[in-house]
Amino acid sequence: MNTQALDETLRQLLETENLDNAPPGALTRSVANDASVATFRPEASAQIDPRNGERILYSKARARRPHDPSRKSHHTWYQSYLKQLNC
Repeated sequence: MNTQALDETLRQLLETENLDNAPPGALTRSVANDASVATFRPEASAQIDPRNGERILYSKARARRPHDPSRKSHHTWYQSYLKQLNC
């Protein structure tokens, strides 16, 4: 693909070429209207973290993150590690 065709493709994908020139709220609206982001939008419920006072927003979709190890898998890993050390 030549450079001119690539530049044209990128211009079509970009909503604005320079964020400094974008109207106020354009980036926020862009993210809010993005269907791929809508699935992970936080719910209306929030709670204050007692450790540091930060507000925590909850999302049911993010509660099922596959990269977070479950307690069982961590326990199984730890047991196998101890067996390797002969403990």
